[in-house]
Amino acid sequence: MSVSKRDQSRRVFILGAGVSASCGIAVTRDILRESILQLPESRLDSMAPVNDLLTFLYPSFDPSLQNYPNVEDFLNQLEMGLLFNEEFIDSSKWKPRTLEKVKQLTLRTITEYLWAKMQSRDALQPLYDFAERLFRPGTVVITFNWDLTVERVWYDQDEIPLLEYLYSRKTKEPAIFLLKPHGSIDWFSPDDLRGTTALKQSERVAAGVPFNYYPYFKLSKAPELLDRVPGIVPPVYAKEVKPFRKIWTSVYRALRDATDIHIIGYSMPKEDQFARFVLRRALRNNILSAADGEKPPLRIEVVNPDPSVEQTFSTLVGHRQGFPHDRPRRNADAVSLTFIQAQFHHYVGRQAR
Repeated sequence: MSVSKRDQSRRVFILGAGVSASCGIAVTRDILRESILQLPESRLDSMAPVNDLLTFLYPSFDPSLQNYPNVEDFLNQLEMGLLFNEEFIDSSKWKPRTLEKVKQLTLRTITEYLWAKMQSRDALQPLYDFAERLFRPGTVVITFNWDLTVERVWYDQDEIPLLEYLYSRKTKEPAIFLLKPHGSIDWFSPDDLRGTTALKQSERVAAGVPFNYYPYFKLSKAPELLDRVPGIVPPVYAKEVKPFRKIWTSVYRALRDATDIHIIGYSMPKEDQFARFVLRRALRNNILSAADGEKPPLRIEVVNPDPSVEQTFSTLVGHRQGFPHDRPRRNADAVSLTFIQAQFHHYVGRQAR
């Protein structure tokens, strides 16, 4: 089957915590600590339930030492506690209601930290410098980050395409597609917005997605939103994906159709097995379609300061491990992988030269 001109270029960017880190936002291993430390002293006592559970799960943890664990590991432990209490042996101290309270408090605290980080335009300069590449009509941006860095930079651009939260090959107007499979700090269930000023200001994320988004980058008009947990899901083993079903479907289809994939600051953490599965299945089907001549060969570029990430993605696409022996040449020509060991802001600076 010949490749049509329509299918010749479909670009997808996958953005991870490393991109947000270039904008001054703490990476996953540090964000719990930074979120708690940014609280005013008068509110630190409110974090006692979180600190108590951390002390129970991590015997060496000490709030005075500020040795908070990686939030992904903590939330995974918390989810396993909820599951074990329900399915196996209940805990007299850590009842499901208590664990759920700790989870909600943790997520609200991180959300508040991220909202505060959205207020500095200067901190987002690396993304502004990258915007010309990022915001071309038809580009797909998949971000596993909860923050609003991409939306903020998109909003400040002149004469840019529409922003759509679901992927489609056919749109009435030129658009870019922003897919957020882990949700966003400005997404809320309409039921949670009842009785707030934000309900009338909010708009539906997309058809079939059960969230409304708050269309401003400051919460001065709706400070009550800080008391509500937004539509976000941690990258844990047993995460709830049903509310994000249409978004995950869009992620799969966009990756399956892509001709160019740029994976920047995303290491595909082992805690997120669901994301690993979706990426693996989409990329394998993409490569097989290219081997059969149904689409152009897939080009993958990985930008990450951690050299071990190269092996993760090489294994995922089979770049170093060969292909089926019955048609090695066709499969080998179906994908190429380039690894660039750099932080996002260094990579952007090199692109500008």
